[in-house]
Amino acid sequence: MPTSSSLIEQLATLGIQLPAWPEEPEGVGATGDWIQRGQAYAEGVRLWRAQLRNAAESTKGLVDQLLRHLHDTGQVGVWDQLVYGAIKPEVQGSPDYERWQACTKLIRSSALTPAQLLGIAMELAREQRLAASTYGLKRLLKEHPRIQAEERLQLCSELVAAANTSCLMADAKAGSADWDRAVQLHQQMTNLLARAIAAELPDDSSMGTQPTEGTPLLSRLDAMNNCLGSKGAHGHAVFIEICREKLPALLESWSGERPWIVEVGCSREIIEGQNSTVQLLALAKELDLPFAGIDLDQANTEALERDYRELNATWITGKGEEVLQTWGQPIAAIYLDAYDFWHGSHSELRQHAYIKSYGSEINDTECHTMHFEAARHCARLIPPGGLLGLDDTWLEKDQWAGKGALALPWLLDQGWQLLSCANRSTILTSQSAAAKKR
Repeated sequence: MPTSSSLIEQLATLGIQLPAWPEEPEGVGATGDWIQRGQAYAEGVRLWRAQLRNAAESTKGLVDQLLRHLHDTGQVGVWDQLVYGAIKPEVQGSPDYERWQACTKLIRSSALTPAQLLGIAMELAREQRLAASTYGLKRLLKEHPRIQAEERLQLCSELVAAANTSCLMADAKAGSADWDRAVQLHQQMTNLLARAIAAELPDDSSMGTQPTEGTPLLSRLDAMNNCLGSKGAHGHAVFIEICREKLPALLESWSGERPWIVEVGCSREIIEGQNSTVQLLALAKELDLPFAGIDLDQANTEALERDYRELNATWITGKGEEVLQTWGQPIAAIYLDAYDFWHGSHSELRQHAYIKSYGSEINDTECHTMHFEAARHCARLIPPGGLLGLDDTWLEKDQWAGKGALALPWLLDQGWQLLSCANRSTILTSQSAAAKKR
């Protein structure tokens, strides 16, 4: 089954000749020389970037117009979107954040072949987007049971080589990166390779078997992601810390149905320090509580269900304020981080998603209303001692701003106690039955 995309063919009709992609055999598994095909995909991204970067401005304009037309008419595949997202800043001069918002979201797609997933993981590692690249490697190890120990070693070697840990250490020495974190990442990558080498030895019982969540190789990847998650952590880090401090007392006296940990607005992009969903899942597992993730993006909830099906988690596609209106289970802690507030760093991909779901681009009026309605509906479900977090909410000239601009004054008026407003995130606790007034 050739994967030379319709994009390549249509560009050719315009006189723009770009390298074709590898041909994929029939079937969906990791078959044949798929690692070599993955290397070819990664090299192809670099060739496309170099060729289009040096093209005439008129050619660049034609490429952009064609991509926009194919996207708007639903004719562009995930791989073509990934490639163009990866190279667009160099080719078209678009903001760099658009690249990472697109690539770290689309790497979750089930439409990617194993070779394509490896190719984009290598490209992201080369660009030092290590959280997304390690996620890609973990997907490969979990989803394809026929990967042998020798192939697992090769995959880990490709990732570490592409990531180029010497760059991490050089940045740390120059003061442009955290030294302790760089050393820890270097150690984690060394440990990953050591584990992969050990797995290839003839007496290793895991040789030729599918890794499971508890195997040492996947545990090494989890350790790397935990380290990466500490980079510039957002408000969810404080929320989780307070949950660990406060919730044991609530649970100790709890009887009946176990209360839930809920996140409204799940992580859609795998970016260092921003992947709150994974960390909230880990918190729920640690406290032995069920977890629910609510998100408007069906592709996102489907990817999360695929990636974490072994955990006690429920994934719901819908608007958070509407889902919570009919939610009936008790909630121990909820983190509201859904409709974005307006700022200048939203990609076209993100804006298109809002237009599709809400009929308009991101705006503060919708943002404030959505989080107010969500807070109002969930407040009745949180017992005294339970927690509510509102991300991207802060005081500005003695007025609450951001996502919780309407929700915060209402919650405080209902008797909720403010515990923290660090990292532009507010965390409150329910004090009494008065907090459940609607």
